[in-house]
Amino acid sequence: SGEVYVADSSAHTTVRIPNIQVFSPAGALLRTLNGSNGFGPTPLSFFSGITFDGAGRLYVSDSLGSRVVALGLPTTY
Repeated sequence: SGEVYVADSSAHTTVRIPNIQVFSPAGALLRTLNGSNGFGPTPLSFFSGITFDGAGRLYVSDSLGSRVVALGLPTTY
């Protein structure tokens, strides 16, 4: 889709909540996927990597939570 996904494990906000920021190729912030919701029943703790498969699913590894979460995009945000 031409978007750039950036995992931010220690988002510098008032409360440290991991998130994934999605940017356009020109660098404009399009949306933020918040790690405290939308990633299953348990919030994410610390991203250690993100990747996509051929079907467009986003996989997020949560090293402190000892799990990998799969998200079907774009219907999950």
